[in-house]
Amino acid sequence: MRKTLHDFVIGFDSDAKTTRDALTDFAEKVTRFAKLTNREPKLGDFIPCGEDGNILGKPDIHSLDHSTAVAMHNEYQEALDRVIFKGDWELIESETHIELLCKNTGFWVRQSRITQDWYCKKGIINRIEDLPREIEFKEGVI
Repeated sequence: MRKTLHDFVIGFDSDAKTTRDALTDFAEKVTRFAKLTNREPKLGDFIPCGEDGNILGKPDIHSLDHSTAVAMHNEYQEALDRVIFKGDWELIESETHIELLCKNTGFWVRQSRITQDWYCKKGIINRIEDLPREIEFKEGVI
């Protein structure tokens, strides 16, 4: 289950031998965590998207010349590295919304194409912290 900021801070072992460097490092991690969880989710947080926000499918590099294949593979890999949530997300598009269904957990999120608002069964999602806690960060995000 994804930690809240409270869980993250409480998880700091204050009984451990602490140094100024350890406290500085922890303060930086708390700040990064707070900034990340306080921002609105993006489609690219769930599935690979280009810098312009367009959805990227895994390229079929076998039908392309070498330089194009390498460039497409690198672009896709960079987009995949920017994904922050675990899970095998299925994309379901309609005229009115984009829905992402996590095949592993059954949780879903939806973005309105009209208002750009995000929703889940809990209601409107204004920030990552509002997502169901069962939607977890990938290893190494925090």
